[in-house]
Amino acid sequence: MRNLIIIAILIAAIIGCSSNEVGVTVPDNATQIMQVDASTPHGLWGYWQGIIDAEAGVLEFIPLRAGELHLNALRFLEPPPNFRLTVEGPLQISGNVIDVNIGIRHPFSGLDQYTGFDVCGIFMAGGSQSGYTDAGIVMPGPYDTRLLNQDGYSRWWNPVEFPVNPGTIFGYTDGLLGAPHANADFNSTINGYKYFCDDLDDPEDPLGDVNPEGRGVFSAGLKNVRHYEIYMASGLLVFNYAIDACWKKPSGSPPVEVPGDFLPQANRAEAWRASVTEIENTLWNLGSTSGGDLRLLIDVYDWFNVEMNTIRVESPGNCIQVESSTPTGGGTGYSTYEIDIFNATPSTGEIELLISVISEEENFQEFITSVNTTAYYTYTAEVSGIASECSSDPAVVSDLPTVNASGIKAIGNYLYLADYHGGLKVIDITDKTNPVILGTVDTYAFGLDVNGDYAYLGGIDGGFKIIDVSDKTNPVMVAQVDTFHGWDVEVIDDIAYFADGSGLMIFDVTDKSNPVHVSSAPSGDDHGIDVEGNYAYMADNDFGLRIVDITDHTNPQIVGSVSTSKPQSVAVEGNYAYIADNEAGLKIINIADKTDPLVVGSMPCDNRAYGIAVSNDCVYLCDYTAGFKIVDVSDKANPITVGFIDADKAFYVALQANYAYLSDYNMGVKTIQLW
Repeated sequence: MRNLIIIAILIAAIIGCSSNEVGVTVPDNATQIMQVDASTPHGLWGYWQGIIDAEAGVLEFIPLRAGELHLNALRFLEPPPNFRLTVEGPLQISGNVIDVNIGIRHPFSGLDQYTGFDVCGIFMAGGSQSGYTDAGIVMPGPYDTRLLNQDGYSRWWNPVEFPVNPGTIFGYTDGLLGAPHANADFNSTINGYKYFCDDLDDPEDPLGDVNPEGRGVFSAGLKNVRHYEIYMASGLLVFNYAIDACWKKPSGSPPVEVPGDFLPQANRAEAWRASVTEIENTLWNLGSTSGGDLRLLIDVYDWFNVEMNTIRVESPGNCIQVESSTPTGGGTGYSTYEIDIFNATPSTGEIELLISVISEEENFQEFITSVNTTAYYTYTAEVSGIASECSSDPAVVSDLPTVNASGIKAIGNYLYLADYHGGLKVIDITDKTNPVILGTVDTYAFGLDVNGDYAYLGGIDGGFKIIDVSDKTNPVMVAQVDTFHGWDVEVIDDIAYFADGSGLMIFDVTDKSNPVHVSSAPSGDDHGIDVEGNYAYMADNDFGLRIVDITDHTNPQIVGSVSTSKPQSVAVEGNYAYIADNEAGLKIINIADKTDPLVVGSMPCDNRAYGIAVSNDCVYLCDYTAGFKIVDVSDKANPITVGFIDADKAFYVALQANYAYLSDYNMGVKTIQLW
């Protein structure tokens, strides 16, 4: 268990620098001073950028960053007998989580000229998360050994990108109490750290307690203690650590004022803190569908040019990748950036965002030349709209009168309604209590789908239609193809799958003004369609459920079917298809074997089942004059109605977050809050 006690810690280090070669002699004890030998008397004190504000008549000099003073200070902490990493208090282990306080004592007591700046204790282990914009980023995932309460992530000194430099302070070095990289192969390139400085009196103090005027100082001779919370992926904790610190020779030796006698370049080149505030979070996930927006204000704290960072926020797999180089505000020592993330597809529960604060410094101390010096932080955004069970108490929050409301689709802040005799209607649903019709196209319409800037309609007059909805107030029909009786449609990757009265028709809609009919799968009177993967599931009013293999959309093949009464629509989730089977009610069909679908459950209706939707074992069923029903189908053989909304003629339904939008044929659109 000894390996559990000492973990990644960083402490102040000392280095001299000139514009040419630098030689370093490591002190044998705390009374020795490092010697700096230069082959030339010329020394580079720093770079500055001059900015003139003509209106104010002000000339301001801003020191530019320099990353050459980062160093790995393990050599000053670990050589016996000067071991200065200590466990403070008891070690607590609860399951896979280890809690421990680690103390670090500055190795050079009384030598203020070696005051440390921005000292960070980096915890290094393996990683499994990648896929970021920067292909070099590999970081610990939720099931990897990792630091849970990190103050940030650092790229410095990871063994993958920083060469092992024995006897130096510029490169990866194995910590004496960690597992050697040669044995463990630590592949993470950014690793969590704790920040050590005099301002953080309590081991659990947040980074926000650091006084920017104090410049993150770690004073000579002092001990600072930080709390580490570590997740251990297995029964054996395998890790290593690095000690990152920054320093520059002060103007006096010893300095009279700390930190005043140290040039700005004694601090780290990259940002040292990021603070995130949510100003809007509408992220939602309903199992089979998800969406929503997330708007953030990110305060970036930087010792240098606070307005010269690029902020990148991303989360692979959640459709999130946003950048901003223009602050919207700020204050002393920090700039504020607004990050707007629209139309995300968040995973269930929460999503972790990686925030990269990219400086103008072009590389990491000449080692990583392809990446600007960058600070990394993470932020976890909660995802709402997740129902743990079917809603038993839905409530109508608004009614929008129309006539002959049929097919319906919700995308973002807009609702698209196929009005049987009144055409397509585009409705603003930003305010759920007050939906507003923005634009209309006068045509016959029954079922519809929306993909990008186009709506695709089916109707008994004119068949298949394409509407340009890029201008929500002025939608325009751009194409029409005569078919027998168009009922429903779904569009995926510029291929439209059209449920027609003569069977399945497939159109190539790459050219929106000229859709091309590429194939058909003749069957019966197809009223509804749901496309999942390589299969189209057809609600055939004449024969029942038909399953069509559309792997080759130019040659669709009916591979399976099961007889039901008169199915009007179909919704698929997992290995089950749910059929609104007219007067026969709800049918539940096992489709695990596409060639042999089997009815495994049913529930009678009170009138006629028309529209249907499903999410997380909850079926939303339109039972025409008998109203809108919420059915728990977790037990497939025994579906049970758990919620109800009265309606004149419940026809079709669309789901979005915790709302259902019901087309009530004679009355219009009801907005229903589910929970």
